[in-house]
Amino acid sequence: RVVIVGPNGSGKTTLIKLILGLSGPSSGYIEVFGARVGSRRYDSMRRRIGYMPEKTTLPLEVKVEDYLCVVSSIRGCSDYSEVTQALGLHRVYNRRISALSQGYKRRLLLAAALTCNPELLVLDEPYANVDIESKIVIDEILNTLPYDVTVLVASHIRPSLERFRLLLMVSGQIVSELTYEGEYAELTLTCNSGTYKLKVAQSKSDYRDTITKINSLIDSECRIQDISVVTFEKLLYEALKKHRSNLATLP
Repeated sequence: RVVIVGPNGSGKTTLIKLILGLSGPSSGYIEVFGARVGSRRYDSMRRRIGYMPEKTTLPLEVKVEDYLCVVSSIRGCSDYSEVTQALGLHRVYNRRISALSQGYKRRLLLAAALTCNPELLVLDEPYANVDIESKIVIDEILNTLPYDVTVLVASHIRPSLERFRLLLMVSGQIVSELTYEGEYAELTLTCNSGTYKLKVAQSKSDYRDTITKINSLIDSECRIQDISVVTFEKLLYEALKKHRSNLATLP
């Protein structure tokens, strides 16, 4: 399970289109389920892939339930009640899609991608223009998927997902794997014996442990020199800056 992050224009959507056969590669080829993308064998396997596009393009005058009925029929199954219940779409079954908020439209696209239990789920910017409630609902769905479902998410913001590898893409290339364990504060203390950095995470136990360490250092005539909050955005920025710096040093 992989989340690909990167700035706009880094190639995330292009990669997805190549995997789905919506664009052709300029060279080389891609295989999915052991079949070359674009081949007849690959086309016969499309039902095993669920896809949520970046753009919210839906038939606005169609009712939610009718849309899901048609999608599931095309994909070869009839029961979509479990996923729609989990996404809260049962509350808007009888509404026209045009009456839905952007968050619910994104939920509907995810429900369509999840019908018929796909083996590969490809999501392009699933959090685009969604409200915080819809983001949480989408995260919960992705975190509770069966582990035998392969998931690829492309996003320019951090999803709150568990057990996902986080890869950074720049200019069409995966340049590094990021490690992010949650937002934390970093304290820099200057003491007679040197400079110390302390990491303060979000859990109460971490706070208590850090306070004990700070009190001990203050007793040793230390002073706080700097406090900075390390967010996902800062981590991403630093990774991009490091990558560009490495490129600048190449001969």
